[in-house]
Formats: sequence, C-alpha cells, structure tokens
Amino acid sequence: MAIKLAATSLTKEDFFHPPDIPDRFKKAVGVVQVAMGKLGFLHRKLYNVLHSNASEGLEGGHTKFTIRVKDLAELAGFDSNDYRQIYDHCQDLTTTKVGFVDFDDKPARKGRRRRSVGAATLISEFKIYDDGTINYEFSSSVADALRSPDKYIWMVLSAQRRFSSKYELGLFENCIRYLGTGTTGFKGVEEWRDLLGATEDTYSEFKRFNGLVMKP
Repeated sequence: MAIKLAATSLTKEDFFHPPDIPDRFKKAVGVVQVAMGKLGFLHRKLYNVLHSNASEGLEGGHTKFTIRVKDLAELAGFDSNDYRQIYDHCQDLTTTKVGFVDFDDKPARKGRRRRSVGAATLISEFKIYDDGTINYEFSSSVADALRSPDKYIWMVLSAQRRFSSKYELGLFENCIRYLGTGTTGFKGVEEWRDLLGATEDTYSEFKRFNGLVMKP
C-alpha cells in the first residue's frame, strides 16, 4: 500500500521528495527503543511518517527530505489545523538523542578494531515554510543507521492509527520485533516502564503499572 501525495514544489533541489509515501518501512530497533522511552504519542507518530517519507531516499544516499505539513499531519492522525503543534513536536525531535557504538577498521589494542561511542539527534534540523512545506535533515550517522540497520522492525503507518496512546504504540513496536520467536523473553518491570515511557511515580508500583498501562 502506498499513500499518494499532492504535488508540491521543492524549495531546494537537493531535498528528496518521493512520489508516494510507503505504508510499510524498515525501522531501526535502536530508534524504536529511543522513541519508546523519550517521546510522546504524537512525537512517535510524526517521526514514523518522516522516516517512511525518507525511506526510499535514504537507500539512494539522501539525507535531506521534504513533505507537506498537511500530509504529515494527516498520516500521523493529527486532526487539527493548529500546525504550531507540528512545529513544537518537530523541534523536540531535534533534541531527542540517539546513542551510537561503532567499530572502525583501524586496529586498537591487541589487534582489535577501534571502538567509538557518540550521539546524534533524531532529526538534525527542519524548516517549515509558509507554503505548507517542511524540509528536514538527518545527520550522516542517523541516516546510516536508518538506511541499513542491523536490527529492525517492519513498521506500518496504517497500523499506528489504530492506537490511542503512546503505551499501546510503544508496546506494539517492541513486541513485533519478536514475531518470529513468539515471546519477548523476560523483562523486568523497570525495563518495561523505560521502554514504554511510563516513568512517572504513578507507575512505580507493579499493581498500578499493570492495571493502568500493560493490561489496557
């Protein structure tokens, strides 16, 4: 399934704009975990749309993309004309960090490859124009992680519209990683709370966390 977009002119030629947005796309597990623990419901849905919009271009080596605000809002299930909220949520995405651990080909001690750690943000920058267009960019490290993730899920935009809370979407994204094995394996309560973003003191007791988050 593909979602057709209305035609729009690019502000800059180097911003990739696909003819349609795929409903299904690969989402890196590392990004899934960040999104679960640190983002709200609308943040997650918006980022999934931005990611899906970029998926074809990422494979072609692009890091800059464009999408209409109207299409972003519609595909994220945002039923409001208050596009200031879109701006505020995109701004939050520019400050949400993703950590990286990598190894290069330069040998370190005892012949092992040199290890590096670092961090970037989910999107590096964005601009919303008064013609209703959003241009946004990924850093090179995030683009690489999204382009060819070692571990990933198949995320479906139409599926996320069935959910009504960040806990539901977070649980779904975490669990579909394990469709092949049938179980997520054991995870402690604190790990589940972090993954789902249920870190408020209200959910510190298992009884309340289970009754208010997991079972619903």
